[in-house]
Amino acid sequence: MTLIDDYSKYCTLYLLKQKSDVSSKIKEYVRHVQTKFQKTPKKIRSDHGGEYLNAELQNFLKSEGIKTELTAPYTPEQNGVLKGRTDI
Repeated sequence: MTLIDDYSKYCTLYLLKQKSDVSSKIKEYVRHVQTKFQKTPKKIRSDHGGEYLNAELQNFLKSEGIKTELTAPYTPEQNGVLKGRTDI
């Protein structure tokens, strides 16, 4: 899983054994950004994958004030800095 800040292009890569690891890695990423940059991400953009839509992750993001932005299916141009990438 690749997480890229649209503004600074700061990039973090997580190797996942299972898609179910997404929630814990996003939480880890948010804590990392809060510690390193003293900022909280404003939104997280993803596809409609179930691993991004589970209640646990949504509750965490809501508690941190982070909005979820979902891209339309088959529209890589909505991926921001990941334009054209179909493998993510």
